[in-house]
Amino acid sequence: MNSTISYLSWSGTTGIVGTTEEYLAVTGYEINQGTFFTEGDVENMSNVVVLGDTVVEDYFGKMNPIGETIKIEGKSFIVVGTVKSVGTSMMGADPDNAVYIPITTAQHRIYGADTINSVSAKVVSEDLVDDAVEEAEEILRIQHSILPGESNDFSVNTNTQILEMASEISSILTVTLGGIAAISLIVGGIGIMNIMFVSVTERTKEIGIRKAVGAKNRDIMIQFLTEGTVLSLLGGIIGLGLAYFLTWVLRDMMTSIITITPIILAISVSTAIGLIFGIFPAMRAARLNPIDALRYE
Repeated sequence: MNSTISYLSWSGTTGIVGTTEEYLAVTGYEINQGTFFTEGDVENMSNVVVLGDTVVEDYFGKMNPIGETIKIEGKSFIVVGTVKSVGTSMMGADPDNAVYIPITTAQHRIYGADTINSVSAKVVSEDLVDDAVEEAEEILRIQHSILPGESNDFSVNTNTQILEMASEISSILTVTLGGIAAISLIVGGIGIMNIMFVSVTERTKEIGIRKAVGAKNRDIMIQFLTEGTVLSLLGGIIGLGLAYFLTWVLRDMMTSIITITPIILAISVSTAIGLIFGIFPAMRAARLNPIDALRYE
């Protein structure tokens, strides 16, 4: 749960994880300084706390927090350890911006509740995942007094299921964003085509003069295709600049890196849009009759 923690004059809202001494063994997290709390701390409802990496940085900076006292919801806790940086989880949670206390302490000394939100378990072998899920369901159905034929009032999820769910969400987002990008490209291409048509109309006499002095249809067409390509290429470069700026602004909220592949793809697509949507205006300019073009006012 989220609660207020404070140290000296600093305070803020942080995730509070009430758990057991086996938390590190199940999650795979590692201690950075000090130790994790013990089974005795859980049995005795001790006021001890282990800090996530972000909490250490925000509240203590370069100081060693071990042995210091922080307050959680106004109650004093002694820092016994810190956890190495984990990074954002696949579901968007931030284990680094959290503190860990004995589950009994959380239940009886802070929140006044003897229930739990979730149970995390680690299977001894990957081949036994399905058996472990069945066993967990059987145990929970007995503990929850669920009769045969009745639906579960809980759910058991594996990392594989969570990954599949995340993959489905990612696929939906990819299709949605791809559709938006396609529409944007079409709209942008139509805009370039309209600009080129206007340019051809305004420069009709110039086209007539060029043809009169020997310019061929191919020369006129290449000229306007080049202009359309440069126009769309400049738009692509501006878009890359905005993407880099947003990546820099959001660097503390999410991990995002611009690599060479999307840069090449963006430049290629913007160039292709200029070529495709510039063909019709360029063909119209190339087919102008030089005599009619010279008379145009």
